[in-house]
Amino acid sequence: DGMNGPTGLDGAGDGVVDGNGLQIEHQPLQEELDAAEEAGYLAASDGKPQSDCPVMAGALCIAWVKGWKQWHEDQQPE
Repeated sequence: DGMNGPTGLDGAGDGVVDGNGLQIEHQPLQEELDAAEEAGYLAASDGKPQSDCPVMAGALCIAWVKGWKQWHEDQQPE
């Protein structure tokens, strides 16, 4: 698609393009992962379904779901 395509320099893409034209996915920082996990935990505690996970990068979504599941596990009687 050229430089102005979906992953070009016009800001339309959500990744960085390397010298070979391949898109590089942003790797979130640990603090971003922790925040996403906490947000999922809080969402579950508010009674929200797992399907309420916001649209975000794959690793952040996984962390959000991990937090959501952790809250549910914490609610199980021992």
